[in-house]
Amino acid sequence: MVFELKKVEVKNFLSYRDTNFSDIKNYNVLIGKNNAGKSNLFKLFKLISRNITFEKDYLFNNDDNLDPSISLTFKLSNGLRREIFESLYRANLLRNIILKNESKIVSLPIKMAVDLLLKKKYLDSLILTVKYSKIFNRLYIESLRGIHKYIDKPVPLLTAVQKNNQIIFRFITNNIQGDSKNFLDFFGQQHDPVEHGYPGGIISDVLASLANDIMFNNSLLMKIILTKLNGYFKDLFVYIPAYRRFLKVHPTLDAESRRLEENGENFIQYIFKQENSPEGKIWIEGLNNDLKNFFPNLKTFSQEFGNGQTEVYLFEDNLDMKVNKDFMGSALLHIAFILSHLKNVEKNKVILIEEPELFIFPGLQKDLRNLFLEKCNKFQIFITTHSREFISEIENLCSIYSVKKEGNQSEVYKIPKEKITDVYEDLGLNIDEYERQKELIYNEAFWDAFIKKAIQDNRVENKLWDFKLIFEMWKAPIELKENKQIDFCENVASFANNEGGILIVGITNNPPRKIVGVENIESKIEDCHKKILRLTNSKKDFFYIQPVHIKNEIDELKDCFVIIIAQTKRVIGVRHKKGLWAYKRRLQTGKNDFDLRKLEDLKKSVLHDNYNYLRYLKTFCDFKE
Repeated sequence: MVFELKKVEVKNFLSYRDTNFSDIKNYNVLIGKNNAGKSNLFKLFKLISRNITFEKDYLFNNDDNLDPSISLTFKLSNGLRREIFESLYRANLLRNIILKNESKIVSLPIKMAVDLLLKKKYLDSLILTVKYSKIFNRLYIESLRGIHKYIDKPVPLLTAVQKNNQIIFRFITNNIQGDSKNFLDFFGQQHDPVEHGYPGGIISDVLASLANDIMFNNSLLMKIILTKLNGYFKDLFVYIPAYRRFLKVHPTLDAESRRLEENGENFIQYIFKQENSPEGKIWIEGLNNDLKNFFPNLKTFSQEFGNGQTEVYLFEDNLDMKVNKDFMGSALLHIAFILSHLKNVEKNKVILIEEPELFIFPGLQKDLRNLFLEKCNKFQIFITTHSREFISEIENLCSIYSVKKEGNQSEVYKIPKEKITDVYEDLGLNIDEYERQKELIYNEAFWDAFIKKAIQDNRVENKLWDFKLIFEMWKAPIELKENKQIDFCENVASFANNEGGILIVGITNNPPRKIVGVENIESKIEDCHKKILRLTNSKKDFFYIQPVHIKNEIDELKDCFVIIIAQTKRVIGVRHKKGLWAYKRRLQTGKNDFDLRKLEDLKKSVLHDNYNYLRYLKTFCDFKE
C-alpha cells in the first residue's frame, strides 16, 4: 500500500477523551458491548473524509472549550519514498547534503543516493493532524509531520495556526533545503509564516487546493506529498453500516448512473446494472464463484426483470424452482452484499464494516473472516463486532481492540493474543454460552418465527414480551415528553430486574394485532439507545436492539425492531426529575415499584447478565435451527 494507516490518536471527540489505536494492521477488530464507542471511530473517519456538517455533538461532552484533534499516522511505501527522493535529488536539493553527511565520493549516482536514504529510514511515515476550530466551527489541517528513524521526534513539514479570520501556514521551502547542513535541517527548517486564507471543504478538497496552490511552487517536497495525499484521501473510507436494508424489488430507471449504496438499498438494482453490461456479466460471474465458497449448493445468484422493476433470485443444485429474495435467507443476502463491496474496492482503501455477523451463522462468520484476511493485503479492513468468529490469532495481520465505556468515556485496549478470552468475560458471559445466545439474538429467522407465533397470543401483555406500535415518548407534547421517556426506560428496566424480556416495536398491542412497521427506523433505534443509557444507572449495555423485517397480512414487508433485554445481575434504576430514582420489576402484565434492597436480595441468585429466557422463546415458537 502506498499509504498504510498505522496509528490513530483521538482527543476530545465523541466518547474519546484521549484514545490511541496503535499498531494498526491490515485487519483490525473492535470488540465490545453496544454503545461502548466502537463505531465512534468510524464516525470520525467519515467526519474527516466526507461533506458532513459539523455539529457540537461531535465534541467530547459537547464542550467546545477543549482542544479536539485527530492524528493519523501513515507509513509510506518504499515506492513512494523513492519517487520523492529521486525528484528532490534531480532538483539538486538532496545532492549536496548527501555528499556532506553520507559520502566522501565526489559524485553519487542517483540510485545509490536514494537507496542510502531508504536504508536510513528518512521520511518513513507521515502524521496528519486535524483539529477543530471554534472560530470557524469546522475541522482544519493543523499539521503534517514527518517521522525519520534517526531523528528523535516527528519533524514538522507543514503547520498552521489560526489568526483572526485566517490560517497562517509554515512550510519548508526549496531555498532553505538547498542550504541545509544536515538532514534534520533539511526536513525540519520552516519558512517564515505565509498569510493564506484556508480553503474550504472536506480534508481531501483542502489537500487538493493546497497541492495546486502557487504558494507551494517553491516547495517541491510539499508539492509531491500533498498531491499524493490528496489522491489517497479521495474516497478513502468505504463504509458498510450495521443497518443494511435490501428491498424486494427496485425500479431500474436510473440503474446505470448509480453506484452500490452503503446500506444496500439499491443492491437489487445494482445486480441488474451489472447483468446488463458486458463488463458486469464478468463481475456477476465472479460474485457467484465467491458465493459458492460460502454456499456450495448455489448454482446462480441473479436477477429477474419485469414491469420496469427487478428482483433477485437464486437457483440451487437439485432444485428446479427459483427462490426469490424473501425466501433465500438473510445470510446469503448479507454475504453477497459484503462480497460485492469487496469486489468494487480499489487498492489502498480502508473498509469500515459494522457488525458483519448480523444474520450470519457462526460457521459462515468464520468463512467471512478468512476472506477478510485473504483480501486485506490489498486494502485495510476495520470491523466492529460482538462475535469471536471474526477474531484472528494471526498477529502479523490482525490487531484486536477491546472498547469499554467508563462513565461517558470510551477506553480502548489493544488485546494481545493470550488475553483474547478476557474480552468475553468483560461481556458478562462465558464464551460458549455467549455464542449460543448471540446466535439467536442475530438470527432473523428466529425472530420471524417468534413474532408470528407471539402475534397469535390473545393476551395483551406477557411476562417476557410486550408489543408496542410506537413509544409514547415519540408523539408526546413537549411538556410531557420527559415523563414519557422515563416511562419507556422504566419498561426496559422492569424486564431487566426480573427475568429479562422483549419489547416488539411496530406492531399493535391489542389483538387482533396488526403489523404496521416503524418509520425512520434507524433514528428510532438510535433514540432508544440514547434514552436508556442516559436515564438508567447502567454503565454498560444490558440490551440489544435488532431490526426485523416482517410481512403483514397483505404480504407487505414492514420494518420493525425488537429490544432484547438481559436479566441483569445489578438492579437497574431509572432517574426521575430532581435526581430521584425509581426501581421497577416486570409483572405478568405491566410493572410495579420495588424497594431497592428487596430487589438486590432477589438479584443475589443471578450470577451474571444473561439472556437465558431465549431458550423459552425458542421452545415457544418451536424454532428449529
